[in-house]
Amino acid sequence: MQLYTIRKFARIEQKIKKSKFIASAFPVSTEDEAKKRIAEIKKEFHDSRHSPFAYVVNNGKIERYSDDGEPSQSSGPPILNHIKGKELINVLVIVIRYFGGIKLGIGGLIRAYGSSAKLVIESADIIPFVLYERVEITYDYNHTNYVMHIIDKYGAEVIENSYTDKGKLVVKIKEEIASSFIDEIKNPVMPDIKASISKE
Repeated sequence: MQLYTIRKFARIEQKIKKSKFIASAFPVSTEDEAKKRIAEIKKEFHDSRHSPFAYVVNNGKIERYSDDGEPSQSSGPPILNHIKGKELINVLVIVIRYFGGIKLGIGGLIRAYGSSAKLVIESADIIPFVLYERVEITYDYNHTNYVMHIIDKYGAEVIENSYTDKGKLVVKIKEEIASSFIDEIKNPVMPDIKASISKE
């Protein structure tokens, strides 16, 4: 199944029966990052009483939501449902509500928070989500051209490098081709080239 994420921050506003809803969506990778964004939004809209949210992070392993003072199940779950309905991961959606004087009721809140989440997700730049591995490579300098050739061939991205008595690189590569990349770069004719998945 193809999963998706969003490329960058997005925001929409809508009014429903005089209440104002401001929905923000962020690309986030970890729960700590999501919590940081939530704190930023709550600070930005410090005069709002309610800021329900939902997020799916850690490549889909963690899901959380909060009704943040709204009636139970009226706001967080509808937001989460729209994130999951679009098969999004590593995404946070938080919706600020300014009460306009007309009570919406549980059903109305569910629809309002759900539609706010739907609109901000639709306004975001949705892109396919690709899992990556980090591969650590060490090699003798006389094999530099070969190593760089294989890196280019597989479209890997060098994200760290250090040079001491040997060359050492860490590259980012699509998970689906990481094992083939490692097999090819560890050429039996050049046994001094070492490559393995980095756990850092």
